[in-house]
Amino acid sequence: MTASDNPGRRYHTTDAALAELVKDSRRAGVNRFQVLALVHRSDDRDHVLLLKPADGQWSVPLAWVQRGEAVPDTLDWLCTVNLGLAGWDYAFATSSVWESPDGGQVLQIAFDVTIPAAGEFAWPGDFRWWHTLTEPPPLHSSARPVLELLFGVPPEV
Repeated sequence: MTASDNPGRRYHTTDAALAELVKDSRRAGVNRFQVLALVHRSDDRDHVLLLKPADGQWSVPLAWVQRGEAVPDTLDWLCTVNLGLAGWDYAFATSSVWESPDGGQVLQIAFDVTIPAAGEFAWPGDFRWWHTLTEPPPLHSSARPVLELLFGVPPEV
C-alpha cells in the first residue's frame, strides 16, 4: 500500500527524517528494516499491545519494510490492514540496529501508536496489554532490542 492508495494517511514532519534515517543506514551497510508499533490507548500510556502469533512468542506488532516501500507506508499497512485499527496516530519513538542470526544487520524503527480509549482492532489471535513497568512474558527475539532500549526489559539469558 502506498500513500496514494490511502488518501486518509496523514503526512508527518517525521516522514522526511525517517527517509534520511533509512538512507544513512543503507550507507552504513544495513539493508533490512522493520517497523514496530508500540500501540497504546490514549488514556493509558503504561500498557502496550503484545500479540501472540502462530509461532507462540509474544511481540509488539511488527512488519518488514518491503523493497521499494517507505517506512510510513509499512506502518500504515501494519496498523490499518493487519491490526484493523481505526482512528490512530503515530510519533517516532526510537530506532535500534540488531544483528540477525544470519549475521546481517536490521534497523528497527519503533513508533508510539495511539488509538482512542475505546479503540478497537481486528487481530484474530491472542493478545494482551502489557504494563511496561512489569516483567514481560517471553518475547520473540526480534521484539527485544527496542523493548530493552525503551523499557529496560532485561536481556535474554
